[in-house]
Amino acid sequence: MLNRKLLKNKEIAIAENNYIIGDVLSDRGGSCIAYNAVRVPTVFEKSIKMPCVPAVIKEFYPYELSDEIIRDEDVLVISQSIRDEFELLKKRFLRGAVRQVEFYTISSNFTFAPSRIDLANNTVYSVVDSVQGNTLDVTREQLQLHDISNVVCSLARAMKKFHDAGWLCLDFKPSNIWLFSGEGDLSQRIGLFDFDTVISINEITTAELAHSEGWSAPELKYRQRDKISFASDIYSLGAVLYWYITGDIPNDDVAETLLVPERIVPPTQQSNM
Repeated sequence: MLNRKLLKNKEIAIAENNYIIGDVLSDRGGSCIAYNAVRVPTVFEKSIKMPCVPAVIKEFYPYELSDEIIRDEDVLVISQSIRDEFELLKKRFLRGAVRQVEFYTISSNFTFAPSRIDLANNTVYSVVDSVQGNTLDVTREQLQLHDISNVVCSLARAMKKFHDAGWLCLDFKPSNIWLFSGEGDLSQRIGLFDFDTVISINEITTAELAHSEGWSAPELKYRQRDKISFASDIYSLGAVLYWYITGDIPNDDVAETLLVPERIVPPTQQSNM
């Protein structure tokens, strides 16, 4: 169980706007917690009877450091022992939000741009207004078997746009994939949701690398930088398809059938060959 205290049914101020936090959209993200929320109308908006605006809010709250973080009302109180690491991860989260905006300018069909990025309460908030839908891990049960090809083909097109821009995601997984609703067939349009792990193809040898157990290619798990490439993301596409069909997260045995383009042997096994 994740050791993070959630914001629930609270009104908080973000970038000169007030938001009412609703239910948790996803608490599985390594760097943040995502919430459904609504923006409270301004005085003028209320005067013209404008309703609350739906929003998705991501609050930076790294899971790996959560034992040393205390929530005091809206504020995150950070232990001195992790402050440097917390600030480093916060910079990565901010960079990811900026890159999400950059990707939106490249292909607005496959993501949504944060309308506000705000430093407050000793953390960072990334806010997207008027986004209808949910993440793939939540919506899987709503979709029929024939939807698989639509979702996977849409994800492949998004991945190609990503790679054409010279970027690697390195963390394609269901909780990071958004399915838009209110646009006809729910499975026709997907959006990439989390950009914290994004690196340029030119940063492979120097960038901090992240991986998610079961979803990431072995070269990420074993930090084999010379083998990391666009194929590493394509592996994750295979892992998502496997999960979508079976309902199971790929284990090491399954991973060998998903490898692209060749089998990568863990270092401990290589030494014995």
